[in-house]
Amino acid sequence: MKKHFLILLCFLVILFISSITLAGDVDTYQSNWIHKALVLQRNLDANASLSQVLFQSTHNSYNSAAYRTLFRYIDPNHKYSLKDQLRMDTREIELDVHRYFSMKGWPWQWKVQLLLSHGTDKHIGVGAFDRTIDEGLTEIRDWANMAENKNEILIIDIEDHMDGEYARAVKSIESILGALVYRPTDARSSKIPMNITKTDILKTGKRILFISKEGNNSSWNNLVFNGVGDRTGFIQYKPGVFRSYPDCGCYSGELIRHEYDNYLIRFYEDSTNLSKLFSDPGPRIIPSMLREMVRCGVNIPSVDQLEPYDGKLQSSVWSWDVNKPDSSGLGKDYVAQNGNGRFDNLAGNTELPCACKNIYTNEWYISDESATWDKGNEVCVKEAGIYFKFGLPINGYDNEKLKEAKSQKGVDKVWINYGYQKTLGKWMSSN
Repeated sequence: MKKHFLILLCFLVILFISSITLAGDVDTYQSNWIHKALVLQRNLDANASLSQVLFQSTHNSYNSAAYRTLFRYIDPNHKYSLKDQLRMDTREIELDVHRYFSMKGWPWQWKVQLLLSHGTDKHIGVGAFDRTIDEGLTEIRDWANMAENKNEILIIDIEDHMDGEYARAVKSIESILGALVYRPTDARSSKIPMNITKTDILKTGKRILFISKEGNNSSWNNLVFNGVGDRTGFIQYKPGVFRSYPDCGCYSGELIRHEYDNYLIRFYEDSTNLSKLFSDPGPRIIPSMLREMVRCGVNIPSVDQLEPYDGKLQSSVWSWDVNKPDSSGLGKDYVAQNGNGRFDNLAGNTELPCACKNIYTNEWYISDESATWDKGNEVCVKEAGIYFKFGLPINGYDNEKLKEAKSQKGVDKVWINYGYQKTLGKWMSSN
């Protein structure tokens, strides 16, 4: 008995030390240029329709070794907690919710609850000691209430294995996150509109959107979206069918640019043994594949085993170059796209061609004239006409199209409409 107790004690000590180390890794990451670039990058698409927005994502986000004991989460999708995944710039998470008997607490407290569990439709794989939905939502609320996250939009995808217990789920969401939830305007057609922007959502005082393709309950449908645009759920695939830029389609031939332009596109991987046992999860999303997904405009690349320096987060950066923006001063408050397609901040009196964008078609035009940054709009209208404005890429695909326009013009570096506004203390477009 004493030997077994010591083994258990050692296991618990190892878990405690590991959790401290992991949290320290995320603290270090938050001072790294990758995190800073991703924070700035999220502002670039603030006024773009949601179908054009990148939401970095984790798959089965709740199933983490951070909560592992001898009795739960022994086959995890992640090492880091929900809060730490969010601190690593994740902005779309997935929660699988099962109605199952919980043995949490004392025996007289055991009862059927809604648990965050990795299991099949018949609840195979669900553990009686798994965390409750309330515990997960509370952790998300604590992150959302931090001052630095007041302008962050988060999508929460619920995989429904609740056996009809919608009233209980609604009660949990309302009591913990209700004040932050952006809701459907019509429960009969509760799809996330693809023409709204992150700015539109923030203006309502809300920041969190729930989506679940399942569910047929009025109170649930008044709180949770069931699709995007005119589709139920996301348009989603496993990574094995993805084709790199510039094709960007699927080997099945189903994914075309029309879908990218009008819906949220999700690719997801699964690293667990349970999925290998009951299905074919396909290949993993490695950094090089993630980079191609971002170039194509995939909105929700949903990964497993996310770590601060595993290459995936860096592959999500399509905008700023390494260790940019340069904070050395010297008036470097204006932004150009370099030959490699990455952003660099320069002094505004440098003369470069200007990137001009059609306000209706998003077509790029590179000016013949080289000018200082402040002349960008003037040069664009003069050369390309009134439908062109001094432009700024809003996502990885848009950025690739600007690179191609430069290449066709034989130009290496151009001004883009992005600069540091000292009075507001932030990088932004002049439009």
